[in-house]
Amino acid sequence: MLRATIKNEFDLWSRIIVFREYESYRKIGWMLIKMASSTDHDVDTSIIKYFTHLSIAQYIGSSRQSITSALNYFRELGVIEYNRKQILIRKTAMQKLIEK
Repeated sequence: MLRATIKNEFDLWSRIIVFREYESYRKIGWMLIKMASSTDHDVDTSIIKYFTHLSIAQYIGSSRQSITSALNYFRELGVIEYNRKQILIRKTAMQKLIEK
């Protein structure tokens, strides 16, 4: 139980640091990586349930327009593919992109 509490606290602090310091597209990329990592740990390409642009915006504290722009940017780079039902994310490519 203590281990789970420490992990949750670490995740919370890492989220606060990322959201405070990163630009919007990096916040979105970080969030997508975290969501994809919770589904398939050893797979580079993960499919996650699609969230609306508004729900993603509310999660990271951004505008819906910023989310749409960032997702389209990631799609143009080939880092993600998405439709109305799911987002396919290439985790390694996304990680490299947001670390630049």
